[in-house]
Amino acid sequence: MTQTDDDAALEILDGGTDAGWRAAPGARAEYPVFIRNGTDDWHEIDVSIADPVDWVSIKPARLSIAPRAEARTTITFSVPRGTRIAAGDHELRIVLHDFEGTRFGQIVSSVNILPAYNLAMSLSLRGPLLRRGMVDGIVVRCRLINRGNDECSPLLRPDPDASLRFQAPLVRVPAGGDVAFDIEAQWTMDALPSYPRSFIIYGTYQGGEASAAIPWTEIAACLGTALPPLAIPEEFPGILPPRCIVSMAAAPQVERLGEQPAAVAPAVEALAPHASAVRVQINSAPAGHVVHGRRLHPWWPPIERFAGRLVVKPLPSLVAVAIAALVVIALLSQRMAQSPGPDPIGDFALLSHPSASHTARGRIPSISALHRRPVAARTHDGGEAAAVGLPRLPSPHQYYAVARPQRSAAQPRLVASSGDAWRGWITHVSATNVKVYDPSQRAWRSFVLLPGFRSVYAARPRRQVALSDLRTGAAVQVLYSYIFGMRRAREIDLLSTR
Repeated sequence: MTQTDDDAALEILDGGTDAGWRAAPGARAEYPVFIRNGTDDWHEIDVSIADPVDWVSIKPARLSIAPRAEARTTITFSVPRGTRIAAGDHELRIVLHDFEGTRFGQIVSSVNILPAYNLAMSLSLRGPLLRRGMVDGIVVRCRLINRGNDECSPLLRPDPDASLRFQAPLVRVPAGGDVAFDIEAQWTMDALPSYPRSFIIYGTYQGGEASAAIPWTEIAACLGTALPPLAIPEEFPGILPPRCIVSMAAAPQVERLGEQPAAVAPAVEALAPHASAVRVQINSAPAGHVVHGRRLHPWWPPIERFAGRLVVKPLPSLVAVAIAALVVIALLSQRMAQSPGPDPIGDFALLSHPSASHTARGRIPSISALHRRPVAARTHDGGEAAAVGLPRLPSPHQYYAVARPQRSAAQPRLVASSGDAWRGWITHVSATNVKVYDPSQRAWRSFVLLPGFRSVYAARPRRQVALSDLRTGAAVQVLYSYIFGMRRAREIDLLSTR
């Protein structure tokens, strides 16, 4: 307690308590306050709190103090329960005024509000705890609500009779806070001695303990056949003793010829022991307790009811999607392979004859042999010396080579490759890919070269060349087909080089 006005006419004193002012929530605390008049005049004063609060009161608030005398009043603290007033020190200012409003002095003090803890707990079942496809326990949702005025750190522990264990988490709940988290509880044994009525979790904190429970019927309905069975003792332990049974009874006498069997029968009956009748009853195991730790099959059935809900297995779904995608790709590839190729007019052709000794080269304005019409072509007949070279930028009319046959009845035959064709200039070439630009269509196409591709031929004369002879800027014709949606080069004809 500190007097702030040194030259005040009145002096405020406490009641002699050295420990200070303290108040507990929900309790009433009263402390005396003495006011001394150090003047030679009578004073009528009013005692009040500078910042009024509803849980602090001063009675009596009005005092009449004689000269050189003291007067006593009482300050009362009534702190309510709950989170509205936090624990700790709270500053108070007591002010003295006369009835006209003139201030005589003030005192600054503090009151310590003691902590009060009140923790509420609730539990809800989330589902089974799965470890490597097997049910190993349950997952519980725990919710903590702090209704006190100070931070609370409970220590959680399970019910020892529930045969479940979990690692206690470290949780801090502030004053007025609401915290929720999951708890993974595992079974402590494969077979339970008995089923409890509920699964209880206790939370011990400063000054109290909170608890919440989940009915065992709810856990059994969630787990179904994955619930651990009961450890049932053997019902008939004396039927089959662990040691071997050795009969010490004497063997019956052997019947001999000429003797009466009636005389031997009483002796045999006397030696044979009388075994008592044994009645055995076999009871089937209760439903829901014969399967423990059932593993879900990853393939079949694709959808299975487990723990009260439908579980969709991902592996069959992924395989079905992959098979459907492969079927669609195969159908598209087959359809594209069966589609007609580009217009055969202007295709590169090689006309030859087995007995040809001369060749002529020229431009084919049209090739009608593919349309079941006679071949009409203009040639530049000049033998090998009169062969016309190929330009760098071919026009839509391509070039051909014609072998001049000897004058006989035999006609030239048309040698052409099947499949789609693409002609143009090479813009990129590598061991696995070639890219060709067609100026007539103003488009590029990329073709895949399979490993070991060697079908590269030169047009003049037609011979097989190496793949390394293909250079950027060379004029080529690519015969290709589709496989899995990609263009695969089947043959490359080198028309000209730069």
